[in-house]
Amino acid sequence: METVTIEGVILHLSQPDELAMDWVGQEELVTQIMAAWLVMGSGDFPLNPRLIGKPGVG
Repeated sequence: METVTIEGVILHLSQPDELAMDWVGQEELVTQIMAAWLVMGSGDFPLNPRLIGKPGVG
């Protein structure tokens, strides 16, 4: 587990979870999210899109 300190706060970073799931919904939304997370070069940072709306509505 990796540990980093940011402004005096110690953060313990764990490995991401890998879940076998199928997307149920509009494929265009998955494409948009994957494009937002795409990193093309060493200076790029992935975008963090904001999900809006009530949970479970879509």
